[in-house]
Amino acid sequence: MLCQPIDRENDRQALKSIIKCIQLIREDKVSVCAFPEGYTSKDGKLHPFRAGVFKIAQKTNVPIVVCTIQGTRELFRNLRHLRHTEVELHLVEVIPPEAYAGLNTVALGEMIYEKMIGDLGETFRFSPGESGLPS
Repeated sequence: MLCQPIDRENDRQALKSIIKCIQLIREDKVSVCAFPEGYTSKDGKLHPFRAGVFKIAQKTNVPIVVCTIQGTRELFRNLRHLRHTEVELHLVEVIPPEAYAGLNTVALGEMIYEKMIGDLGETFRFSPGESGLPS
């Protein structure tokens, strides 16, 4: 198992990480799981995506499996008391490369965001001006 974090504070390191992921996918060594918000939101909302991670899909021409993970807020609240908590992984949609061909990374991110909101529900949509953004 490989974890390839993307350093949001250092553009050069972020690019190196993205290139490494592209290389590993092309060599058929890994699949990539990305959390395009770039952080865990404090308010439970789905925050705007960072578009750079979508370069990986564009450069490798692979399907994108859109998923949501639900129940993790309760999981982390219950860690202190070790209570049983259900966490669900929802497979929302598989987007073939031809469905996003020609989209830039921002448009691709917006398309995936909307699919995730469709699964999570409108109450999870982040509105500008809300608190919860990272410092």
